[in-house]
Amino acid sequence: MYSDLAVQSSSCWPPYFLHYRCVVKDETVVQWFLAHGASPKLGPPGSVLNATASIGTPATFQLLLRQGASLSRGDAFRSAAGSPEDAGRIPMLTYLIDVLGLEVDPPDENVNGQIGTPIHSAIRSGGLEKVKFLVWKGANLQRRNRMGFTPLEVAEKTLFMQIRAFLSNASRTANGRKS
Repeated sequence: MYSDLAVQSSSCWPPYFLHYRCVVKDETVVQWFLAHGASPKLGPPGSVLNATASIGTPATFQLLLRQGASLSRGDAFRSAAGSPEDAGRIPMLTYLIDVLGLEVDPPDENVNGQIGTPIHSAIRSGGLEKVKFLVWKGANLQRRNRMGFTPLEVAEKTLFMQIRAFLSNASRTANGRKS
């Protein structure tokens, strides 16, 4: 039986089915594993959806949800926002917010070592387009992470000058509207 199928290669270790990027990026491969009895519930809770949010497609994410994969509050959202991929993650972020109804500013919990809201993750990844998208969707620029830093303060600690400039301008604009 194929219920214990696992991907094992130098880029896919440990052998959790569907957990690592070499599998979840390809919807056809995911469908094949599922058709042969594999479960998206193996590995740490939410891990398959976190990996899919980071590099897969909304269609693959939806398929895994239908097959019983576990979705936790902001984990997948932070994974998509913190992905090294920038503009290519916008469809996933759109899906998570507009289709699944996830909060733009979920609580700041310890999620796989990530600190802050999705916009904090996007800033640390250097994703200017993700940052712009999250601001457009209403990310709170005054929201502090557990370390006490706003998104602009996190950006000021990075080398991502365009993100710094964008957030500085966005923060001034937001503060001007509140006065």
